[in-house]
Amino acid sequence: MRKITMSLMIFMFLSVSLPAQESKIIEERYDSLTTKAIYTMVTDSSGQEMKDGLFIEWYEDGIRNREGNYKQGKLDGVVTEYRPDLTRKSETTYENGKVVKEVEYDSLGLYPEEVEDTLQQILQVKRVVITNGREVEKMGYPRTSAIFINHGPATVWYYEGGELMEKGNFLRAKPHGLMTRWSAFGRKEFEGTYVKGDRDGIWVYWDEEYNLDKIEIYRNDTLVGGHKF
Repeated sequence: MRKITMSLMIFMFLSVSLPAQESKIIEERYDSLTTKAIYTMVTDSSGQEMKDGLFIEWYEDGIRNREGNYKQGKLDGVVTEYRPDLTRKSETTYENGKVVKEVEYDSLGLYPEEVEDTLQQILQVKRVVITNGREVEKMGYPRTSAIFINHGPATVWYYEGGELMEKGNFLRAKPHGLMTRWSAFGRKEFEGTYVKGDRDGIWVYWDEEYNLDKIEIYRNDTLVGGHKF
């Protein structure tokens, strides 16, 4: 595994700017094609190094594993963990390195209240049976299966030749969660997170040589920060 260091100006949301500190982004790789982790390191006036700012970690197959933020060497803010099928597994909120809140998601990457809200909407849809032109029966869809009607975890698209093109998750027919795209030659081009159809979170892009190209950060479908390598 090799490490690549890059000196840069840190954008908002990528790092906390502190006096008399040198900042750099570290990229760790499983191999020449697959990024393992990226994170920001700072060196203070005494020469001590610490993580400070954005970090992202990936599984060995290239699927995003965790993302979050460090502040002066300690986890700070929300750290999101994903399953290998791209759905959210958990969100843990830290303050000064200590856990203050933990949220677990179901197998579709939903909060319990999101699940209940979706079920209620689906149950309002009625199945009507018509016999001889007369409406003779109305009934809601069973609760045990309703949740799968409007949700599509691990929806996959392919190129004409059968190569994997894009993989992601949907909530009520809108992108929700991680979305990853590959070239026809199997190179990962980009990945990012949606929240109910809006880009929200960290988007990472790779160039044709499998190197990091840029990072973009979105809030409510608006670009708020990023970095070009």
